Amino acid sequence: MKLIKKIFFIIIFLFLNVNAFAFTDPNNVDDFDISDETTSTTVKFSSDGKTMFILGVNTDTIRQYSLSTAFDLSSPPVAVKTFDIGSIQDAPQDMEFNSDGTVLFVIGREVGNRGIHQWDLSTPYDIGGLTDTDGKRTPLNGDLRGFKFSNDGKKLFTITQTSSTVGTVTEYTLSVAYDLDTLSQTNTLTSTFSVEGRRQGINFSSDGYKLFISNSAISAISPQKEKNIIREFSLSSPFNISNATNN
Repeated sequence: MKLIKKIFFIIIFLFLNVNAFAFTDPNNVDDFDISDETTSTTVKFSSDGKTMFILGVNTDTIRQYSLSTAFDLSSPPVAVKTFDIGSIQDAPQDMEFNSDGTVLFVIGREVGNRGIHQWDLSTPYDIGGLTDTDGKRTPLNGDLRGFKFSNDGKKLFTITQTSSTVGTVTEYTLSVAYDLDTLSQTNTLTSTFSVEGRRQGINFSSDGYKLFISNSAISAISPQKEKNIIREFSLSSPFNISNATNN
């Protein structure tokens, strides 16, 4: 009898735990109209989720919004500040912050200004008061589309549009975290897609063992929905693309 009770409790325990970690299909919860920027290229949040930033190539403007609830668009975000960078970058593609939000980085592909622009922020995650002449630019080659830092800020990865079907990820090492003056190139990863488009985004899993590259179809060339894809790579060492494999 004791054995039966023990088995019964084990079954109940397993049932409760399996259901506790069960996932349902993702659902669209809320939308937020960003028509002020008709060609947005990225969205970022502050570390606490209460500040949101939109960047796009139509107005070349960084837009800062305040959220009443962290990472929640159910109450419409309030536009609070803008920063026009059109005079120095006519094709901004992506933006990032350092770990404490006191440095802003923007990558762009405008010929003659290609590279990463950066600004020091007097208040974390606050673009108020910035001007285009405040920052500095670190030149980088290629048709730059996106970038990402490793968790410790000592690695930088860029995604470059090499051709209509080829994208290249370049890995850089920084001897000082988030300091682009200490940058040196270490590895590259070239990926050929079977479809034409733009290699527009790059990201990693939180542990650095997965790399993701997004391909955005060019409607005039490849309008089929299936040609908007995300390619996943496995890395045997975290944030090290020298051993990347496409599963």
